Amino acid sequence: MAIFTLRIFTFGAVSLFVLGFLPHRVLTANSETNSSYMVNAQKLITELLKGYDRRVVPVTDGPVLVSLNLNVANFELDEYGGKFKVQGMLVKFWVDSRLDWDRKKYNIKVLCLPMKDVWRPDITLYNYVDHIDVPDMNEQAHIWKGGSVSDYNRMSFTAACEIDLKRFPFDTQTCELVFGSWLFSGDFVNLTTRFDNPYIYHERSFSKWHIESAKAKVIIKIYACCKEHYPEYVVTFVLRRLTTYSSHVLVFPAILLSALVPFLFLIPPESKERITLALCIMGINEINTVIPRYHSNVPIIVIYYVLTLVWVALSVILSIFVLNIHNRGPRRKKVPAIIRQVRLVTDTFSAV
Repeated sequence: MAIFTLRIFTFGAVSLFVLGFLPHRVLTANSETNSSYMVNAQKLITELLKGYDRRVVPVTDGPVLVSLNLNVANFELDEYGGKFKVQGMLVKFWVDSRLDWDRKKYNIKVLCLPMKDVWRPDITLYNYVDHIDVPDMNEQAHIWKGGSVSDYNRMSFTAACEIDLKRFPFDTQTCELVFGSWLFSGDFVNLTTRFDNPYIYHERSFSKWHIESAKAKVIIKIYACCKEHYPEYVVTFVLRRLTTYSSHVLVFPAILLSALVPFLFLIPPESKERITLALCIMGINEINTVIPRYHSNVPIIVIYYVLTLVWVALSVILSIFVLNIHNRGPRRKKVPAIIRQVRLVTDTFSAV
């Protein structure tokens, strides 16, 4: 019995030690670690920014190599205004040797600083329309030992895009986003990319468009005015229109209307619905107002609608002519000679 009591006492003492003393030691250790990080981070930031001038380009042995990569969250194509709007993030990486530190001294791997405190490449969308979103300088830049800096800038880009509606609604559109340094040539800021394709969140079809392909590359531009070269980061999107809606609203009615016109002549002349039906067809033909307008090239489907309209107009004119001959009222006259000749020829052929 004494041995059993001793075991219970020993177990209780050990439990109290584990539940009471060890958590306190763990919390104390974590608190000391956090406090040490704060002190080291404050010292490191003070040392890095001491004498640092963010207006100076961090050029060392050559131009600053800025790596760009576009992440797309959403996009919208304005066919009427010729605007291509992309919402996402333009990720930038570069090295600033002035932001290097001794890891053993501070025991810090990565540091976050506001973009307003460090140099930032002035990467701008060249083919912009409307306005350019100004980057938020209070956003944080991630800085690693060695001076590597990464900038995850969330922005909305609106670029000009030439729209080709010739094959509407089975068309594909090609739009580009062209980025580059606004002030510096390739002698100071050079561009590169790690990936041949922009990253697209949630691979899916956006609105009424589907991304057929998206390619990214860096090209070198040399202008006639200057001898310097200017690198550009070009992202090309090939968009295919989703035709489910357009097929039901535009294509199918166009085929149906053109096929319906010949049946007008099967209606007996005594029926007054011949003209009425033709006029209804002409009214339905106004559905082409949903097609985007004011473009240099005319869509094929618009030409088809115009020819259908001409076809309907001719059927109305012929219907009026037939009804005028069939129903003269009290002013009935002889059938015109040319009509009698045509009738005789047709009767002759039918008899043969």
